[in-house]
Amino acid sequence: LLALAVGMVQLTLYYFLAGGIIRGMGVDASSSMWHSAVSYLRVRALGTPAATLWLVTNGIFRGLGDTRTPLVYSLLFTGMNAILDPLFIFGFGFGASGAAAGTAIAQYAALAPLMMALNRKVRIDFVGQFSSLRRTLGEYLEAGGYVLFRTLGKVLAYSVCARQAALLGPVAAAAYNLTFQLGFATTQICEAVAVSVQTLLAREMADASGSRSGRVRAAAVRHLIRISVGIGGVVATVLSLTTYLQRSSILGGLTSSSAVRDAAMAIMPAVLATQVLKGLAYPVNGIIMGGLDWKS
Repeated sequence: LLALAVGMVQLTLYYFLAGGIIRGMGVDASSSMWHSAVSYLRVRALGTPAATLWLVTNGIFRGLGDTRTPLVYSLLFTGMNAILDPLFIFGFGFGASGAAAGTAIAQYAALAPLMMALNRKVRIDFVGQFSSLRRTLGEYLEAGGYVLFRTLGKVLAYSVCARQAALLGPVAAAAYNLTFQLGFATTQICEAVAVSVQTLLAREMADASGSRSGRVRAAAVRHLIRISVGIGGVVATVLSLTTYLQRSSILGGLTSSSAVRDAAMAIMPAVLATQVLKGLAYPVNGIIMGGLDWKS
């Protein structure tokens, strides 16, 4: 219910204030990016309730120790998105707004069966929870305060970088988006490591069976921490290095603009180097969250 409420607030703000938000990001009506940016944001705003519910539902399954179910529907969403995006962008000629429409439709379509699967595990009752919405929000802020602070910092950093790229013009903005997405893709597998270590660590620390001594459990916890950080660092390094070595063919497959390719090529080494740090940060985040799960 909280996710749905937040999603509706996002929808309202992003849809009706799209023009002001885009101007705040450094793009005005005289820019060639104006129409695409505003139309994308407005259409994408219609999908924000689904996006927010999707994230929260995945978090609930993660808390229940079930990472398989959301993976299945995530693959469904990704497959539909891969089909709908080019159909709306090129087939129907909608351009940037077509990308937003394809993503939103795919997310709603995959969200419905995911929430039905959740309802089979834990009954969902929206109406009966309205009276406790305010208390739930307070509990959420208390329990996730540090995570919220971290997320706001991350979003602020991304927003500032995107604005500065937009101020440099369409070529720089396109190059920024390409390298950002490449960096994002190279570290997503590290998020799977973070989810795994969070779940395993919480289970290990909360094991009250008494079948093992505290020393044995502590050794197992230390092993989980070391192996997860090591895997995250190695995976991110290998993926970043592979992407860098294949940078010409990868960028050639993503854009036909030589100016955008040249701009992206110039900044790619720095972007991929930071992804190695993200590969280490993801497991550390999972370790901290696993510890908090056990503490709470």
